[in-house]
Amino acid sequence: MKHSFTQVQNWSTPLKYSLLIIVVFLVLGCNNQETQQTSKALEINPIFNNKIPNADFEKKIESVKDTENKPKITIDSNDTLIEAIDTNLDLDTHDEQILIVKNNISIDSKIRVIVADFDNILDSYSISWEAETASNNVNSFSISLKDITGDHNLELVCSGSDLEGKETLNIYRRTPSSGGIKLHFSEILNLTADGSIEIKGNQRSQAYQTGISDGISFQVIVTSTDTDSENILDLKQETYFWQNQESIYKLISVDKLPGEEIADSKLRTLYRSNREYFKNFLSGPWMLANSDNNLSYNNSIVYFDTENELVIFSNKDFQEIYVWESFSKTLSNTLLIACQNDLVPFLDISLSVKVLDINNINLRFKDNSIRNSRNTVNQAWTGTYFKLSTKIQRDLIREYRSTPGDNDIPILAGYYKSDTGAEIFFNTPNFNLFDKGKQITGGFYLINNGLKIAEFRILDKNKILKNTLVYKYDFFTESNDIEIIRTLILIPGELTIQGFVPSGEQFTRYTQIEQIEKDDSNTNINK
Repeated sequence: MKHSFTQVQNWSTPLKYSLLIIVVFLVLGCNNQETQQTSKALEINPIFNNKIPNADFEKKIESVKDTENKPKITIDSNDTLIEAIDTNLDLDTHDEQILIVKNNISIDSKIRVIVADFDNILDSYSISWEAETASNNVNSFSISLKDITGDHNLELVCSGSDLEGKETLNIYRRTPSSGGIKLHFSEILNLTADGSIEIKGNQRSQAYQTGISDGISFQVIVTSTDTDSENILDLKQETYFWQNQESIYKLISVDKLPGEEIADSKLRTLYRSNREYFKNFLSGPWMLANSDNNLSYNNSIVYFDTENELVIFSNKDFQEIYVWESFSKTLSNTLLIACQNDLVPFLDISLSVKVLDINNINLRFKDNSIRNSRNTVNQAWTGTYFKLSTKIQRDLIREYRSTPGDNDIPILAGYYKSDTGAEIFFNTPNFNLFDKGKQITGGFYLINNGLKIAEFRILDKNKILKNTLVYKYDFFTESNDIEIIRTLILIPGELTIQGFVPSGEQFTRYTQIEQIEKDDSNTNINK
């Protein structure tokens, strides 16, 4: 019988627990490569899947990311609040509030920045200044406060992308207001680039740090493909410098950066491809290369789940799940991905993925949240990754299964039968159950953070979530000279703040018997 499976992702997995969950994704990678099955994503969280028509990388405008702070002013009914940030921009007794908004009538509308300041006379907040940025894309937009010009005042730095996937950058500098004492900002740079935009600055002097003198201004560098060259790896680099007398950034230099000639035909195809082709190239597991190049399931792994638009970072201690919100091909060999943490809605990151060759990529992980004012790179996940072939994945799974551990998760695979005759086929992370003439399909996941919990999500024929079942599980293996017996026990119940509470219903025991043949290389699972 041919089985069809629907992959279901866990939207409530703890951010950190002592599991080897990476192996689950390795199994998934093996299954995908061997069977070439196509699975569709279940819409668990409509925030990430309801999209505006004709805007393939925009979230539904009514469902943009929640904000920690409430707006201190009334937002226009045609606007949607994306984020509200409380900060002090002028060192007075009251914080100002920076509001990021977007018109919810048209997808073509630009993201706007509003500064609300406290009015001592009115004893309330009012709009002090606002500006329209070059960015349309809610998912990739970020704002930070930095002293770009070196005068000890913080500029508003807004980066994002437009509807065509081009990178955008707007920088606003505080200037005197023509209307009196209100806070006011002037735009000192506005860029839209079919490439990458980087703000580059060196460590400033001790005199700057102590406030004795101003610091050296930062440069803004735009790197793009050199369209005048036949080699698609040749680049053009434009450098913008701060002009203090004119109070604006200006293009000062343009440099040509010759690239290497490409001998590999697969790479040439990839580099000339669109972003969707590039995205599919990344699909699957990649392992972080360590200094001694040893392979071990202890190594960090990034799994690009392009089908469900997730990026999953895992190592032997914990995993982090990010929702793939938008992406753009900034250079012929580089993809920029905007993501949001699945559990922490205010943690936005950007991943810059550069292809080194057909089997290796360089990944740069950066936290874009306002809390990361120094825009530091996450070194734990940044580095060179290599593609995991099916053989390597099998070797790692074999190593995992031979390594004991109190918090290990069993790899459920193949056919199991219950004491009552129900049959279930596991193809991690999917299952297919046959019971009393009915077929039930869906996805499952297991966690073991001291409490062994299994969650099964049941789908209808249209692949819509129909029901969620929670169990406490136990799993053990017995073996002798002729067979291996694997037993899975599921106790129904629910998770509460007190922990797992059994429902009182009868538990179900599933058994798998694997016959051991004399030739150790061959085994047969008894069905």
